[in-house]
Amino acid sequence: MAKILVIDDESTIVMVLEEILQDAGYEVFTASNGLHGLNSLRKGLRPDLLIIDLLMPVMGGREFLSFVHKDFKLSAMRVILLTGSIPNEKEFPPEKFYQDIICKPFNIDDVVTSVGRLLGDPGNKCSGSLS
Repeated sequence: MAKILVIDDESTIVMVLEEILQDAGYEVFTASNGLHGLNSLRKGLRPDLLIIDLLMPVMGGREFLSFVHKDFKLSAMRVILLTGSIPNEKEFPPEKFYQDIICKPFNIDDVVTSVGRLLGDPGNKCSGSLS
């Protein structure tokens, strides 16, 4: 079973994603900001996919992804940005740090499709991916 780490400071979004992704057959872990997510990785969690918001208190998505990208073992993780930010804003990470963007407010089907495509589910295709 593929593991997904959802990092977002909006508890409603986290709960919705957790329920939908578990129903789709994934094992889901959550964190309320980048620092909590980084601590989970430091404790040994190795998700197959990260879904991360950019703007969060304590540690945002760009800073989190900078830490992850410096670690060879972690830098190969696939990443979906889930954000209301515009790609040319300063908080956006370099494109090499992520494989897809889903804009808030989002459609659940788009999330499930993107997750399936990035985790190798041939039944899911996403025409709007960046990879």
